[in-house]
Formats: sequence, C-alpha cells, structure tokens
Amino acid sequence: MSMKTKRWLGIVAVAVLLASGAGCGANGNDGDNGHAEQTSVPLSTVKVESGTLVPTISSDAVVSSHALFAVTAPVQGVFQSTVNVGDTIQSQQVLGSVADTQILAPAEGTVASIASSGTQVPLNYPLITVNYNGFAMELDASRLLRMTQSTDSIHGKFQITDGQSPSDCAAVLPVQAVSGTSQQSNGTQENSGDNSSSTRMTCLVPKDDNVREGESGILVISGTAVSSSLLLPVSAVAGRSGKGTVTRISHNKQEQVEVTLGASDGARIVIVDGLAEGDEVLDTAPNLATKRIQ
Repeated sequence: MSMKTKRWLGIVAVAVLLASGAGCGANGNDGDNGHAEQTSVPLSTVKVESGTLVPTISSDAVVSSHALFAVTAPVQGVFQSTVNVGDTIQSQQVLGSVADTQILAPAEGTVASIASSGTQVPLNYPLITVNYNGFAMELDASRLLRMTQSTDSIHGKFQITDGQSPSDCAAVLPVQAVSGTSQQSNGTQENSGDNSSSTRMTCLVPKDDNVREGESGILVISGTAVSSSLLLPVSAVAGRSGKGTVTRISHNKQEQVEVTLGASDGARIVIVDGLAEGDEVLDTAPNLATKRIQ
C-alpha cells in the first residue's frame, strides 16, 4: 500500500471518530435537556422562630414650631386637675390625678386646655393639652398604637436631612386637643363632642438641638419590646392589620394558612396564632409568590 493511500485512510478514520463523538455529545445534551425539564424550581423558605421584637414605625417628617401635645390618663377613673389654663409647667410636675394615680407632665410647656375635673375617663383619654415652646416633628402612629397598650412607653429618634447625627426625642406624645368638655384659655368651657384618641404622635425636639422650622428628616418611633414571640419576615406574610396569610410547606405540599398578626418592626412581624415554632413557610407572601411545581 502506497504512502498516499495510507495517509488518505488515516484522514477518513479521524473523520469517522469525530462524527461519532459529535453524535454522542448531541445525544447526551438531549438527555440533559430532558432531565432539566423535569426538575422543579427549588422552594425558598423560612422557618418560624422565637425571639424579641421592638414595635417600630418610621416616616418622613417636617420640623414645626407649633407643637401641641396631650397628657393622657394613665389609668381609668375620675380626673382631678391641680393646674389651670395658662400655667407654665415643668417636666415631671404633678398636673392632677386619675383615681389614686398622679399625672406627671412629660415635658415643659404652657397649659392650653384642661378636661373638666370630676369627669370619669378611660385609660389613655386626653386630659390636658400643652403648648410646647420649641420645635417638634409629627407622624401618623395609628399602626404603632395598635401594637402597644400605652403611649407612655413610646420613644423615638429623628434625623434631619443633611444634618447632624440622629438625636433622641425629648418626648414622644399624642397630638390631641382635649376631647369632650374642657376649660379653654379664655376661661370658658367647650364641648368638642369628640372623645376619640389621636393617631398622630409628636416628637419634641430637645431645645439644645440646632434645627430650623421647615427642615425635613426621618422620624422613627418605637414601643416596648415584645419578648418570646413567634416571628416571620414581613415579606412572607400577606396582610398587616390583625389577620394575614402565609404558605406553609409540609410533607412537600403547599398549604395557605390564616394567621393572627401582632406587632412589627418593619422587617419582622409577630405571629400570634396559626403557626408553631419551627414551621416552614415560603419566604414570599401568597399573593406575590410565583407558582411552582409541587
């Protein structure tokens, strides 16, 4: 056999081997593709954990020089006042009593109006409106107030945009003129006919803080910590006010479960009822979750 013939046969053999290998590769890829189509998307889940949570809300706010705050009833009972409209009061001064419990001024200011002495009042009822002679920032605190028993436990911080580092509020108090029949600054009595509590809270800015009226910033207020609570990320729960829904994973099956909700800090939320510690749920709320192959 000539050298030229041998060379030609070698080229043919290599070509055959390459073609055979390509065919095997194609078949292998087809098999992989078929396998991929049968693979379900992995579920992303979180577990219910026990822990401590501080109820917290935040909002944009503007510095104002007009700040009226309410001193509220620490307990239910009959209210008796020991101050008059127009009086200048100091922080921690005794302003009166409800039943046998003294009412202390949470901050300094000037008394603007007072509920009538001898009135039977419930817990948290606004009794005395005080004009704070300083700056303040307000926000709607209705969501936080649903999480806490008393406004006495609420505290806060504020951060002025492009300003100083975060500062503590001198006090965080309800924004509320006295409801019902009250003594006004002109000495008359007025019946507002509205006994509802305010859902707005005011952060009193300490008088040694350098702020100006109209400046904007962020206001964050918090209540008393809730310990030994069952917690989930808010992203896993559909609903925020009292009732909600989660998708529980059990034995590789998905089940939507109704839960009773408690306090939240914006990142996590308390599960009051409906789940147990260690339960596994989808990390996305049921109304947002993408349908997956079970």
